[in-house]
Amino acid sequence: MERIKKQKVVFKVGASFFVLAFLMIFLKNAYFFSVYVLAVLIHEFCHEFVARKLGYKTEKIFLSAFGAVLYGEFEGVEINDEIKIALAGPLSNLFLSVLTLAAWWIYPPCYTLTQPFFEANLGVFLINMLPCYPLDGGRVVFSLLNKKTNEKTAEKVFKGIGFVLSLLFFAVFVYSVFNRINVTFALFAIFLFLSSQDMSHKNMVQKAVGVNLKTKKLLKGMEVKTVAFSENCKVSALLKAKNAHYLTNVEVVDDKLRAVAFFDYDKIDDILLTFPLSTRLKDLPFD
Repeated sequence: MERIKKQKVVFKVGASFFVLAFLMIFLKNAYFFSVYVLAVLIHEFCHEFVARKLGYKTEKIFLSAFGAVLYGEFEGVEINDEIKIALAGPLSNLFLSVLTLAAWWIYPPCYTLTQPFFEANLGVFLINMLPCYPLDGGRVVFSLLNKKTNEKTAEKVFKGIGFVLSLLFFAVFVYSVFNRINVTFALFAIFLFLSSQDMSHKNMVQKAVGVNLKTKKLLKGMEVKTVAFSENCKVSALLKAKNAHYLTNVEVVDDKLRAVAFFDYDKIDDILLTFPLSTRLKDLPFD
């Protein structure tokens, strides 16, 4: 079977983004819009960087009027990994906000030029930490909630939160109509409503099946490790065996710690591509 090759992330821009850009220029908010887009892109590329470092395959970053989204095919992500990936974006914006504050203290004249950058990064951080799916704060809380309850209950809770927050942001937009109109509140309200009602884990990131071995590493030699899993573990547990720094074989043991099967790193790839991640290791057709 052909091994999956590493793919470079593709960057695409939707038509809605250009419409919003034109509107911001028309409203004479071009500079703030530019630094806001920069903050959003830094945010999303930090998601992509951490996801890739954790061994996940990313496909594209799509920029639209609603913001930027990291895409791929998501299935079986570890809860702790999802939390790390989710926090990478907003924490990068928080870091840039603090860095900008430090710059003001060191060199006060830069305040005028960098104030919009500070506001954009702080705004992106605060918005994304809202406990609403699919925002980063919502992903973190949703993941933590999944540890204590079932996924269906968590989805019901977050659909309700998303609906309430979307109404709140739409109310703020209506209020802005009578003062200084801000269409971003309306766009964000629509985004929250539509996203919260479709909480599927599709089209995010996917654990890379097949180690992307680099020639230099093979020339220097790569360590081969063997790890053991209980036969009651699911196929998704094999994702932990995938690593770009060494090759991993898997030994399956029963409740009495007796070896019942052995998979080398190539066989692990076959299993991950062939069987549902929810399949128990003991139900696999052992050779």
